[in-house]
Amino acid sequence: MRRRGLALVAALGLLLAVARAAPAVRVPGGGPPKSDCYAEFEVEGGALAGPTKVDCMDGTACDADGACDGRCLFSVGVCFNQTDLSACKPAPPTCLAQPHLGVLIHPTCSASAECEPLGAAAVYLRKGGKRPGSAKIRMIATSASGRPRTDKDQLTLRCLPNPDPGGCCAHPPTCPANPAGGPDEIDFVVASRGTDLDGGWTGVGHNFPWVPNAALKACAATCAAGGDPPCDLEARTGLGSPNGETFGAPLPLLAAYVAVCIVQRWNGNPTGTIDPLTGDTTLQVPLTSDVRLTSQGNVCPRCTNGQCDSGANAGRACTVEATMTVAQAVGDKLYDLSSECPPDPAALVAPLDIRLPLTSGTASLAGPKPCGAAQDDNCGGSGCGANNCTGDACVSMGTDPSTGAPICIDAKGGLAQNCCNSDTARPCFPTAGGGQIVRIGKPGPPAPPFPDQTYPKTGNAVLAGVFCLPPTGNQAIDATNGPGAGALILPVTHTWLRVPQSCGP
Repeated sequence: MRRRGLALVAALGLLLAVARAAPAVRVPGGGPPKSDCYAEFEVEGGALAGPTKVDCMDGTACDADGACDGRCLFSVGVCFNQTDLSACKPAPPTCLAQPHLGVLIHPTCSASAECEPLGAAAVYLRKGGKRPGSAKIRMIATSASGRPRTDKDQLTLRCLPNPDPGGCCAHPPTCPANPAGGPDEIDFVVASRGTDLDGGWTGVGHNFPWVPNAALKACAATCAAGGDPPCDLEARTGLGSPNGETFGAPLPLLAAYVAVCIVQRWNGNPTGTIDPLTGDTTLQVPLTSDVRLTSQGNVCPRCTNGQCDSGANAGRACTVEATMTVAQAVGDKLYDLSSECPPDPAALVAPLDIRLPLTSGTASLAGPKPCGAAQDDNCGGSGCGANNCTGDACVSMGTDPSTGAPICIDAKGGLAQNCCNSDTARPCFPTAGGGQIVRIGKPGPPAPPFPDQTYPKTGNAVLAGVFCLPPTGNQAIDATNGPGAGALILPVTHTWLRVPQSCGP
């Protein structure tokens, strides 16, 4: 394997596929003080060793692979439009020009104070593991209205040798060795853009985004070192497992004045397959969706200043895992979310059994009235058209993550595929008269491609699914959404790992 000082394995705008190991360190990057808040680096764990430098010791908590293997795997992200620097005032939207990252990426812009992970940066020790190794990341942020317009930043990552390599593993391996010789672990992480959740026949519950950074760590078997045949996948879940008890942070949903906070608990171990050569993926994800009825001003608990502001763990320590905008919320619409901040259990309406099939191919569900829905749509007989949305269902135009075609972005933040012909601001499912709900995924093979034995490998894909949505038994929620079918689009990053199987040098 060729070892370089820095190996970045994911693209900007996609989410990190390594676990959070320790509290994050924020690094402004050393640009002009008046523009230093336009974009700042964020590094999970490590120690701030200077204005632009972060240190990590091999095999300690800041090293995401957790083993003394001659490298430190840093988790690095970028935060836009921050307010932590008194000399700088954000001037969104802020865009990243092409940084020098060792890989080509697409420039990204943001108008909010969100943090978007870049990926995993592997920094190798020198002199056979006896001397520190370092690497630099540079980026340029620009603002259309700020003065100055440009912020040039640099981050130095330094990996330090561990003086006690015999007992330095921070955590045990997530997965056992793949007996076929191929990758041991494949991690899927949901992106912050391009997601879409649609539920129910009324259309009110359509076009929501899914909570970003939700992760699924799966152990691989059957696939050999060369990438053939496909890998069988199984993800261990539950208390103390690599995937914990929930699929990401709670999901805040608000429409038609009805607010719910949904906790997606695992209901068994997800299984599936992925083809190392093509990226073709199928997953079966069993979930129990705990629906809790909340308020328009506090849709889900927030993780604020390192503590849960409300809910079951009010006042307890937390780490922000995802940031979402709840467009119809009262007051502050920005929610910093954490799985450590669940809502009040007393607000539980119903635990819904959701068997979620996901595919990088095409998912479909035929009508009429799929999943026992009371109606096919809420269009008054006019029919449900395609790519015809207007009004709040099309406040801006985006790009379909599967096809690359233009697509409407709803005010709620999700994608708008279909709207009523008589009311093009009302989303719908086109199942009347034998029509069907169709969601299209997109496979993405990992790079470097097999049979290259360089790890980690990474790829970008889109997973699609259609499923049945049971009623909650709460009249306000069920009358608003109209239980029946559900549909989901999830752009993801998948990272392929060979997991150290023992602690020590």
